[in-house]
Amino acid sequence: MGGMSVFKPKRSDYWYYRFMFQGRQFKASTKTRNKKAAENIERTLRINLAQSAVGIVIPEKAPRLEDFIPTFLAHVTRTRKTKTATFYGEQCRRLLEVPTLKTARLTEIDTKAVRAFALHRAKKVSPATVNRALATIRRILSFARQSGIPAADPRIELLNGERQREFVLSEADEDRYIAALRADGKGVLADIAILILETGLRVTEVLTLECRDIRAGVVTVRPVNAKSGKARSVPLTVKAMAIVKPRLGADHRLFSEAPTLWCLDRWHREIRIDLKLPGEFVIHSLRHTALTRMGESGMDTFTLQAIAGHRSITTTQRYVHPQARAIRDAMTKFEATRVVRNCDQAANGTVVPIRRK
Repeated sequence: MGGMSVFKPKRSDYWYYRFMFQGRQFKASTKTRNKKAAENIERTLRINLAQSAVGIVIPEKAPRLEDFIPTFLAHVTRTRKTKTATFYGEQCRRLLEVPTLKTARLTEIDTKAVRAFALHRAKKVSPATVNRALATIRRILSFARQSGIPAADPRIELLNGERQREFVLSEADEDRYIAALRADGKGVLADIAILILETGLRVTEVLTLECRDIRAGVVTVRPVNAKSGKARSVPLTVKAMAIVKPRLGADHRLFSEAPTLWCLDRWHREIRIDLKLPGEFVIHSLRHTALTRMGESGMDTFTLQAIAGHRSITTTQRYVHPQARAIRDAMTKFEATRVVRNCDQAANGTVVPIRRK
């Protein structure tokens, strides 16, 4: 392959390489001011070219996180809702603020690196904030592997101590809350709250409902408005129909007079403070309350998942806790089914009686 042929052009601080291989000249900057390092770069390039000439494929280096993130965000923007894309954009911006992650290649973000990142961040921010970052790292690496790009597959464990919003509105406080909203001229929020409490819909889903989404006592959440991206239908209770029926046909949107979500949050906060309700009572608590009540009523997990629109059954299981009475009723039903089956078999002569000695 000949001797090393690095040189430094006039008016340049960097060393260049220049050599011939199979009739072709290779010439470029090594982007280093160190001659020894430049010679090593040229030697590596010559070896790679020689191996490639005899069919030895050199594995492509994985991109650095900072170089791959734009590709990931472009994918998210195309396939997810605006709110989700904004969330990932913010999470990625925070990841790039960490120098060791920013310049790391995707194959270098292994279990050890992720754990070190989590422990370091946990000293500055809450477990919930760290867990959002960890979930983003997992999503980025998963997308890279699915795209055929070399990337590590670390074991990512979320931190304990993340506080979940578990506030459930009592029926007595529900009456006070709804009455206070109406008395304060915030009737539209009162109607929205009732519909959420009766159906378990998300507030964003309620705000995007159109009159055409209500048919034969059933509300349908269209894929474009569902967080999961899948349509679902939820039968309306009598109480929910009383809210919906007067609005049908009046306008394109069911709640056309509703202000922005930010404004609704402000209204809710004002009433919550007036009623001296806990700070953890947010608008989303209305949906949590509805799903909790459905779970306590004995609704099975899969039915509740369909109503809630959860992607994962694990999320739904938070709301389903079989009570002693529910377990007893289930076993009674199981036993009754078996008795009926045995009676039918006996009537048909298919059961052989046991003869006692």
